Amino acid sequence: MLMYFWSIVVAMKVQIEKTDTKPIIRIHRDDSVSLRMRPPDRKFSPPHDLVHFVVEQSLGLMKGFWGTVALGALFPSMTVIEGRQPPHANTRSKALMKNNRASLSEAEVFVGAFQHVLLENPKSYREKISRRLANTGRPVEIDDIERTWTALISLRDRWNALATGGRIVLEWQDYDKSRSKRS
Repeated sequence: MLMYFWSIVVAMKVQIEKTDTKPIIRIHRDDSVSLRMRPPDRKFSPPHDLVHFVVEQSLGLMKGFWGTVALGALFPSMTVIEGRQPPHANTRSKALMKNNRASLSEAEVFVGAFQHVLLENPKSYREKISRRLANTGRPVEIDDIERTWTALISLRDRWNALATGGRIVLEWQDYDKSRSKRS
């Protein structure tokens, strides 16, 4: 009988710096490549990409935007600023984005639901988020909504309290399955 003991590894660090205009987003992957990402034109508080990070990590959407970046994808809004991409990185990046297309779309729906309700900041957030996610085909438990909402409120408060020039660093955690098989 095989048993799996997965260890959690930090696959990537994302640093978001608050500016007077748009945030500066730097990504440091575990393959020693650092990226700079151009944020969307919309101005949200917290920024849309931070909401993506928290929602995807909290709900385990490991093939959403940030999980796909951690695996090596280079989206058009990203530029390599340090390190060297591995051989065939562009081919691999395109394949990752193609293979994760459904998960990327799903993540966008989930993030959109949470962000929309976060902007309203209602007391009935559980019901509103549940309603927005009811037709996704993926069951979302109230505990998942509660945990994600709590993380978002904490992030929003940290972002709002951050002075211009201040930074938030987030760690994308993944399960390392390669070294964990035991028989």
